[in-house]
Parts: sequence; C-alpha cells; structure tokens
Amino acid sequence: VELKNRISFGRKISKNLLYNPVHCPLSIVHCPSFIVHHSSLLMWLFNRFFKKQFFNQDEEKIIMKAIRKAEKESSGEVRLYVESFCKKPTHERALEVFKKLKMHKTKERNAVLIYIAMEDRLFAIFGDEGIHQKMGYSFWNKEAESLKSFLKNGETVEGICQTVHDIGQVLKDFFPPNDENGNELSDKPVYGR
Repeated sequence: VELKNRISFGRKISKNLLYNPVHCPLSIVHCPSFIVHHSSLLMWLFNRFFKKQFFNQDEEKIIMKAIRKAEKESSGEVRLYVESFCKKPTHERALEVFKKLKMHKTKERNAVLIYIAMEDRLFAIFGDEGIHQKMGYSFWNKEAESLKSFLKNGETVEGICQTVHDIGQVLKDFFPPNDENGNELSDKPVYGR
C-alpha cells in the first residue's frame, strides 16, 4: 500500500535558471550572470546524476535511533529511502525501491518503506501486505497527512521520526518481537540520486 502526496518543501530549481545564450555573451569576465547560471546548472546536474546525502551525521543518527527503537519493540522492519527526483509515478518508484531493498522478503511481510523525493517534493509510505492487512487504508492516510504537515513546515527529520514512531507502535501491537527475526534489514537511511 502506498500513498503519494505532492508537498511544498525543499528547494526546486527554476527553469529560468538555465543558461540562455541570447542574454549572456560567451565572455565569463564580462558577464557574472554566466557564472551564476552555470553554477546553478552544474548543481542541478550534480544532484540529478550523483547520490546525495540529504541529512548530516547528527540527523542521520536521530533517524536511525527512531528506526532501531521501532524495530526493537516489534518484529517489523522500517526503512527510509531518500533521493532528489522521482522519474516514475511515486507508487511505482516506491514499489521498485521496496523490492530493490529486498523488503518484501521479511518473514512476516511486515516491512514499511518511507520514500521521499526531495526536489520533486513527493513521498510515499509503502507497507507490505502483512502490516496492511492489519491496518488498512485509514492508518496510512493518517500517517501520510501527518508526515505531509511536518514536511510542509520544513521539519523533515522530526516528521520522519514521528512517522517511524507511529509505525513502530502499530508493529508492536500486531507483530511483537521474537528471537527468530532479529534485525533483518539495515537501519541506515538509503540515498538515491
């Protein structure tokens, strides 16, 4: 199950930042806007084609701590995947990432992916069939609205941690911890391009 939402957070590159040769001569010395336009273009290209770490070490530790706590109290798994752009419909990309991270192979099919495309301002919360059968759409809608409000206010880390906490509470109620499962998947956020 996934929920997709277009939200207003982060920076979006404006189309008019691209270099326009009509307005700027080739001489870099005589046209400082050439440097500005090209540095913006270079940043856009770098973000588009190379993996980017969206959180500093402290923020990453806070997120990992929230994930570990949620997983410690249950047999479920929670992952965070963050990238700049979503080239496909959000639900398709979230499913693709879910499978790429082998989240569908957990024993009880109770893994949850939080997928965020920062530059496109899109996200999805994707729960495997085990947890979805227990919770249904109303839970996922509530979590999506909660995360959306955090992201709109620029509180990305807080929103992720709150969502992980809420998911952890549900996992704890329906999928108590057991010795067999352990930690099946890494708790570290995964960064795409």
